Amino acid sequence: MDEREDSDLDARADQRRAHSRRHITGLLLGETGVVWRSPRGDWNAQPAPAPRGVLSGSFNPLHYGHVELRLIAQSILQGAVAYELPLVNADKPPVDLEEAVIRVEQKFDAPLAVTTAPVFLQKAQLMPGVTFVVGADTAARIIDPRFYPDHPRGAATALSELRNLGCRFLVAARQHAGSLLTAENIGVPAESADLFEPIPEDAFRVDVSSSHFREQSRNPPPE
Repeated sequence: MDEREDSDLDARADQRRAHSRRHITGLLLGETGVVWRSPRGDWNAQPAPAPRGVLSGSFNPLHYGHVELRLIAQSILQGAVAYELPLVNADKPPVDLEEAVIRVEQKFDAPLAVTTAPVFLQKAQLMPGVTFVVGADTAARIIDPRFYPDHPRGAATALSELRNLGCRFLVAARQHAGSLLTAENIGVPAESADLFEPIPEDAFRVDVSSSHFREQSRNPPPE
């Protein structure tokens, strides 16, 4: 590859980043609740086709566990499964513009929704009718009352509203703080148990986390 080809590639990459920056800025300014990016880098108000499932995560970085979980969920749901990157998170610091651009420019193998919805009820309002694909550690936070200070019955009220929006959860087992968390052992209220469908462990079980890959990038193994 000669210098001219290198320069052309750099220019195209700069154009993609500028395009991403413009759409994400509109989202952060409240001009829309969600924007969608295709694997080719196109931005749209809606994906085509509309997904049956959505895998939400920080994707810092995107790794093989995310990709495998999306594919398994797609097989279970018998329909397209997309990704969602929330720039505001109920349990983590918000993602700023430049970091958001870095994350969305990763090589996603399916459409990516970018939102500012920190809790799943807000995601459901933006994407009614979808099944959210989550790890059991995330599912445990979904039913945690501390995330629902404005709801009179806490998570129960939010889950009832989520049910009315036609949404539910597909839950992968996760090793967390020395324990194996599953949809069956995180304490889901009985009246909402049907909203949390477990993914069989023999179909999917990957305990690696994005923090593991960040640590590896900071401290690569000696050659």
